[in-house]
Amino acid sequence: MTRQIVMENPDEGIFRKLNSVMRRDKLILKVDWRKNENKIFYSIFSRDGFGSYDPEPLEITESALVRCSDQTDELLNQIIPRIPKINTSSNTWDNICNRLQGFGESLFEQLLPCGVQEYSRRWNEGFLVEINTNETLIPWELLHDGQDFWGKKFIIGRAPRYKPGQAPIEDREQNDHFIEVQRILNVVGGGEIISGTLGDRAASLFDCFSSRLQVELLREIDFSTLSNSSSKVNILHCTCHGYRGETALLQIDREGMPNDNNICIETVKRLQVQTGSLVFLNACTSNAPSPFLDGFTSFGWEFYKRHVKVTIGTLGIIPVEFAVEFAECFYKELFREQEENISNGNEPQLNSEENIKESVVSIGEALDHAKRAFADKKRNFFWLLYSIYGDPESCFIIPKI
Repeated sequence: MTRQIVMENPDEGIFRKLNSVMRRDKLILKVDWRKNENKIFYSIFSRDGFGSYDPEPLEITESALVRCSDQTDELLNQIIPRIPKINTSSNTWDNICNRLQGFGESLFEQLLPCGVQEYSRRWNEGFLVEINTNETLIPWELLHDGQDFWGKKFIIGRAPRYKPGQAPIEDREQNDHFIEVQRILNVVGGGEIISGTLGDRAASLFDCFSSRLQVELLREIDFSTLSNSSSKVNILHCTCHGYRGETALLQIDREGMPNDNNICIETVKRLQVQTGSLVFLNACTSNAPSPFLDGFTSFGWEFYKRHVKVTIGTLGIIPVEFAVEFAECFYKELFREQEENISNGNEPQLNSEENIKESVVSIGEALDHAKRAFADKKRNFFWLLYSIYGDPESCFIIPKI
């Protein structure tokens, strides 16, 4: 008998019910950071009990968590500028890999209790792991279990929980994994950083897809223009420059200053983003934690609070050329099967969930495909820095005529 899994309600501090049966290859890692107790409690849930694990505490202070985040950022900033200069005949790439893997193993050992470490090593490659969490600082994709990085082994999606007293968002459409794409907004900013041929490639990102996808292109705009254009959009894609720090910023205009011309943490709530949409922030550090008011947050966390179904962003610096190429690979995989069916005149009847599942690729599957494509071919780890807030099982459907 299939067991219904119950998840935490962020307002009442209890578990909320999943209304659909869980995938057999899906696991839920519940992370409960109790700041005042200097502890994180971990619990694991699965559909049929495989790897289910009662809460185990890890003693860790807020300052230690912040140090882990800061040292991750420092390490990435040290080694990322060296990657484009790597000579394939040297040992430089192997040295960088060894350092990053060693750091990932240290994160794995320090941030997970021994019992959770043991259980997670038994999870199969390709599992979908939902991180149901109330913290923003742990770089889950960079954890290395001695076999590989979590960001390569698993499809990871963060499902944030809010502070006690904050009401959960009721209209996220949790049960609707299938969203018909009525409108796409493609935003290209970043000024001179994203210009010339690369800017043109970013601007033509959706040109190769079916004309049924209605795409609006905006280049080097200010925040008000973006806000006024973002309503009734199912996919918002931003190719721009990102800054992390006391004033986290996504530069969508030409100059980058003043800050209020661009997307800041505090202005995300002013965007008229449609419930159940996909937001792809293809910019440096767009999902990395930044200090804000009395804690830490990220653009991915803030968009999740604004009803967005899925937000894709990055945990570090991403060269523009790689970012554009990665996005091209992601969207081609996301719409590949649908495009083939349209070209062959074999569009399935999308009148049942099973029919849809057979003819579409989910967000998590498309991102996983892009990561593996670049991990196998490229001597870099930029692919590892892409992360998801929200539901990786979501599928975006090209509308029928």
